[in-house]
Amino acid sequence: MKINQRGFSLIELMMTLALMSILLVLGIPSFQAVVKANRLIAANNDMIGSLNLSRSYAIKENIRVTLCKSQDGVACADAGGWDQGWIVFTDQNNNAAYDVGGERLLLIQAQLGGGVAMVGDTQLEKYISYVPRGNTQLTSGAIQTGAIVTCDQGGGVGRRLRIAPTGRVQAAKETGCS
Repeated sequence: MKINQRGFSLIELMMTLALMSILLVLGIPSFQAVVKANRLIAANNDMIGSLNLSRSYAIKENIRVTLCKSQDGVACADAGGWDQGWIVFTDQNNNAAYDVGGERLLLIQAQLGGGVAMVGDTQLEKYISYVPRGNTQLTSGAIQTGAIVTCDQGGGVGRRLRIAPTGRVQAAKETGCS
């Protein structure tokens, strides 16, 4: 009487494990690139959401609304990049600094983390301020335009947010990350 046994032989099992390990070794680095790209996109989306909130609130409430870098969620920071976090507030006295007693805090964005660096150019280095017409404006009254670049601290391709004179935000890829 012959018994039919079903299953894998030891050689078949070893070959399957070898193929799976090769596929994992090849697949993990590309998966890490996807994770990095998603972190950059998420950081950009957080900033775009904050900018859109600021612009729409300034138009709707007919008041100046400002974003500034902030580590603690209370005071504006002069040093560092936007990756340390930021706050959005009504800027009734037009000084680009959050005054706890007299101005309304609209949003607190925590530190980005995950190896993401976010830096603004000269006009967007410290704050971004929207006026009731919906455009960005420095506290001096000059038009505020520029870009914020988001990069992975390991280098590679990043993301660029450009703020137009009208206050609208445009996103694009950035190849100058180092």
